[in-house]
Amino acid sequence: MRAMRRSLFLLSVALAAVTASPALAGAQCTLNVLTTLQLRPASYMPMIDAMIGDKRIGLLVDPGGGMSSLTKRAVRELNLQTGRYVNSDGTILTLKDVTG
Repeated sequence: MRAMRRSLFLLSVALAAVTASPALAGAQCTLNVLTTLQLRPASYMPMIDAMIGDKRIGLLVDPGGGMSSLTKRAVRELNLQTGRYVNSDGTILTLKDVTG
C-alpha cells in the first residue's frame, strides 16, 4: 500500500511538471493579432455582415475551417459564376459532401 501511494505521488509530481512547462514558456511567447472581425451582437453564432456583389449577406465564421463554401442555392441567389479549379499540376479540384 505504501509503495502504491509513493507511486501515485511520483506520478502526480511528474504530471504537474509536464503540464507546468508550457505555462513557463508563456512569458517568452507572443501572439500577434492579424485581423479582427465585427460580429453580429444578437447572434448565437459567429456571423459577420458581408457584401457579395450588391447584396448584403451574413457569413458564418469558422476559424478552424480548412476552406469556405457556399450552397448551390446561395450561388444561384447571389448570381455567382462557377467553374472548375485546376491545380498547378493540372489536376482538377473536386469537392464532395458527406453523401459522396
